[in-house]
Amino acid sequence: MINIVTWLSDEGRNEELAAFCAGEDIRIAADSFQGTEDFLEKFSNLDVNVDVVVLNDKILGEGDKKSFFENIRAIEPNVRVIVIFPGYRNQYVEDQIKEYKERYGVSDIIFEGRSLDLDSFAEVIKKGYIFDYDMNVFDDQELSRPVSRKKRPCVTVGVMGLTRGCGVTNMAVSAATYIALTENLPVRVVDFTETGNLRFATKAKGVTYIVSRDVDVARLKNASRVVVFDFGAPYNISPKGRLLSTAGSFNDKRMELMRSCDLKIFMGLADPWHRDKLKFLLRDGKWKHSLEDGCLFLFDSVNDELRARYPHVRLNGRGDKSVSSAVRALFSSGKGGD
Repeated sequence: MINIVTWLSDEGRNEELAAFCAGEDIRIAADSFQGTEDFLEKFSNLDVNVDVVVLNDKILGEGDKKSFFENIRAIEPNVRVIVIFPGYRNQYVEDQIKEYKERYGVSDIIFEGRSLDLDSFAEVIKKGYIFDYDMNVFDDQELSRPVSRKKRPCVTVGVMGLTRGCGVTNMAVSAATYIALTENLPVRVVDFTETGNLRFATKAKGVTYIVSRDVDVARLKNASRVVVFDFGAPYNISPKGRLLSTAGSFNDKRMELMRSCDLKIFMGLADPWHRDKLKFLLRDGKWKHSLEDGCLFLFDSVNDELRARYPHVRLNGRGDKSVSSAVRALFSSGKGGD
């Protein structure tokens, strides 16, 4: 269930919108306000974790929008803010849209047109959300609480692709489901790809999916037993293994998180165009020193030619049992388990 707060110009549509959202697994926690001060007061007093705030730009008027958005994030730092603009996209210049996204931190903009399209509305709401909380992992008390000596540290698994389309999200979901089933532990899966693909994953017992740009990793790990990180394909690597560019949402800090994971799974493709992208990891100073322990290299197929190209790397096929074996070894080593 996604919890949202809406403040629209036409409150007469609130009941219609609430009924529609209920069918989309979206809950409207509050939708009636008398002004910005009333909004902030009611928003701060809600007893649920709000994932998305939806505001109509006509309501905001010419007030101090920057302070208003800052106050929203002071109350709920991880909330996504969506603004509805009246009219159509071609009625606005690029600078207007850029101001809302860069200066005010607005995640998405919906253009209302003649009337708000409810299907499009739901699609944007679901674009990136924190799904199915079983606890508030962003609670300050949870982070500051001393960790018992008997408490096991959080086990982390990172899944990263050398190129797009090699099955990273599927592997992250499969690994999480396997751990939850075989180890009987709650598992959280975090989508760092910003594609929102994880929200389409099939629900599994003991697995919680988190799709958000601004996950507080320290708090998440402090409050979790097992976390699987879906890094997608953060690098654009040439067929010869040279780094061309890095995706905008990835920086050294985030990639260091992948390098520090207890189990690191790298996904690749074995065709001539993609197979040598692995060379980037083997040559890069930061990566090559983190590939010695706790690493799996999974390709869609593995043959003698590919093994001969990388004689010092243990290559595995997706269809073998290398992942399940690595998970069992990880938890039997004492890192996991109870």
